[in-house]
Amino acid sequence: MKNQLRLANLLFLIGLCFCNTSKSQSDITAVGTGEYVTTYLKNDGTAWVANQANVTIAMTQYSGLGNIIGMDGMQYSTAAWDAAGNVYKLSNTATYTKVEVDNQGNPFTGNTLVRGLYQSCLSIRNGEVWYWGLDDVLNQTAGIASQIPVKLIPPPGNLIIKDIQVASATSFGAYSYAWALANDGTLWQWDRTHTTPFQVSGGWGSSAIVKIALVGHWAKVVVTANNQIWGWGFTGDYVGAAPQWQNPNPVNITSIYSSKGVSFPIKEIVGGSNTLHLIDANDNLFGIGDNAMGEVGNGGGNSFWATATTPYNWSWNAYGEMPGLVQIPGKFKNFRAGNTVTFYKYVQDLEGNWYSWGRNKSFSLGNGISLPSYAGYPGTTGINYADNPNYYDVTGLRKVTPLTQAWVITPSASRNELRAPMAYAGADRVFPVGTNSITLYGTAKQLQPTSLLTINTTSQWSLVSGANAATIVSAGSLVTQVNDLVPGIYKFRNTVTSSLGMTDYQETKVTIPGSAVNQPPIANAGPDISITLPINSATLNGSGADPDGTISSYSWQQISGPTVSTLSNTNTATATVSDLVAGVYYFELIVTDNVGAAGRDTMKLTVIAAAN
Repeated sequence: MKNQLRLANLLFLIGLCFCNTSKSQSDITAVGTGEYVTTYLKNDGTAWVANQANVTIAMTQYSGLGNIIGMDGMQYSTAAWDAAGNVYKLSNTATYTKVEVDNQGNPFTGNTLVRGLYQSCLSIRNGEVWYWGLDDVLNQTAGIASQIPVKLIPPPGNLIIKDIQVASATSFGAYSYAWALANDGTLWQWDRTHTTPFQVSGGWGSSAIVKIALVGHWAKVVVTANNQIWGWGFTGDYVGAAPQWQNPNPVNITSIYSSKGVSFPIKEIVGGSNTLHLIDANDNLFGIGDNAMGEVGNGGGNSFWATATTPYNWSWNAYGEMPGLVQIPGKFKNFRAGNTVTFYKYVQDLEGNWYSWGRNKSFSLGNGISLPSYAGYPGTTGINYADNPNYYDVTGLRKVTPLTQAWVITPSASRNELRAPMAYAGADRVFPVGTNSITLYGTAKQLQPTSLLTINTTSQWSLVSGANAATIVSAGSLVTQVNDLVPGIYKFRNTVTSSLGMTDYQETKVTIPGSAVNQPPIANAGPDISITLPINSATLNGSGADPDGTISSYSWQQISGPTVSTLSNTNTATATVSDLVAGVYYFELIVTDNVGAAGRDTMKLTVIAAAN
């Protein structure tokens, strides 16, 4: 239901004609990010995976699985849940199992959110937290793993849990715990020494917490209703705070983020295994943390692999590549990451394109390139992705089309084989009307051989297509200005060549809207939502943007549903809907610009009946 034709409408209005030969991947609505498996959710409710059951890798649908509305990752599998709140465990061979009942023998339905923690899961069901899995990583079931969901002891006061986040470490220890954000803005923690949760507090005092994120077991972040960011942890510098041995208390780190250009309120904030990413009020993407595997996404990282004793092999010792908070150019939504030794990321831009980056173990990046999945793979010398998981790391955003990607399994000839360089051109971007000069942000990365021979790279920007012959000021520089632009669509290519003659290139698309006709605003009704009764209200988080003007008004309306709900604050970007009953509702956001043009977008709200 999301409005993915906005760019096409824009081009029509300014009288442009161009052909796009690549199939859009906007029908992917979510990605399940596990260490050894990556799954994809289509907007028709089906789930897909790069099937590792056969030598020939092919994208395969999970047969018989439908109405899926969400995904999250574990270690060897991912979790998915459908519109009825059923939970499924998905493998990397396109097979799955359903979680049938809870420990009381009741059907395990009504779940609205699932989080993976190693080989365990936590879910929200009826506003409470449930826990199960192949290990008792949280020590909540006396150290005995229960594959049947058990309800955790809730916080006092009949609070309703609306979000959960998990922290993970390879050794269980004190670093594995779970956070729960309650409807009153308080935060609660279960861990290996607390089966009864305790309230997490800090310098924010009584300010309500609105968003939470955990960066592996390293760092913790909360965002409060007054647009303040607080960070701390074992290595709090992963998020801009001090390490715990310097200051164990939460620190207000808002100024670090605002000084780098972060605009509030924050739309998304997501912790990975060792990085934190956020999307701000203007749809800008920022990243911070340990960049050893290129996880931040700015094209850096990877220097560790030049001196690794086991070539291209990941290690807990690969620390210290800390670029600080950086902005990754483009406009984005729908950020996806995992917190169980999952060192890769996915994000979607506002036009529906998906990008991935980080460690390319077990076909995780959806880019068609991987080492074999096992040592005996035909034509190999025993090198597989478990032995050399960093061989095909991607350290910057590269556009991917996982559902239509043809896979090429490329065995390494030896542990000393020289890999071709990686080129990055940045995400596609749309600029304001009247723009005639822009900056291209390219990067280049070359893994070095174990012989420590230095391999240098050179970069060359070129104009592949465009409305006119734009002037690239410094074509041989990774970051360069482009002048003399006129309205139209441009494609620029960054070609990187190593000193051994190996090349790679990436292209980025630049759109300069025309000014002859007013461009309509772009409405974003926000993500689809699922709630479970007795919760019967929700917040609709919308936004609007205008490429050649300003937004003058917002308007929400219900367009379908089993009953007529009660809508409040309908003339703002963020509305509240209440008096909901079980069923599926659709709401439409209309945004109007300063000359009266309108943009529309819809979102789906699923209300699940309360479980027995």
